[in-house]
Amino acid sequence: MSRPFLIEDEPFLLSSVMRLHTMEQATKQRQRIAGVLEAFEFQEPDRFAVQMAIEEALVNAVKHGNGCDPTKVVTFRCRITPALFRVEITDQGSGFVPNEVPDPRDEGNIELPCGRGLMLMRHYMDTVEYSEGGTQVTMERKLTLAPEPELMTA
Repeated sequence: MSRPFLIEDEPFLLSSVMRLHTMEQATKQRQRIAGVLEAFEFQEPDRFAVQMAIEEALVNAVKHGNGCDPTKVVTFRCRITPALFRVEITDQGSGFVPNEVPDPRDEGNIELPCGRGLMLMRHYMDTVEYSEGGTQVTMERKLTLAPEPELMTA
């Protein structure tokens, strides 16, 4: 990775590490992050993008990486600052090579059940990086707070 996950002198709104085993736990974590983004009044396009990307990444980790094995762990590290959402999701699977996943937009791949989640993650996040042999994904998106309402003056 180009920089450490935690930047000590950077102010943050949330810094969280969760250990997940099931899709139900993954869904609750996604909902929790959505609530935090809404509570801090980030703009709707940012909230939607982050939710979509983490949902896809968590499904990939629990289902494809860990094979829905409840004895395996998905580690979810998240940091939200006033300007950036950063998440690192690690599974205990055997990994994969992202560039070898077929592009779901190619005509011959339209009906294949793979690749759409990776495509959505790349679309909605500013950076998507894989490491640890494909068992870890780190994603970032620049965030924008909702504009302050203008005060009416008489």
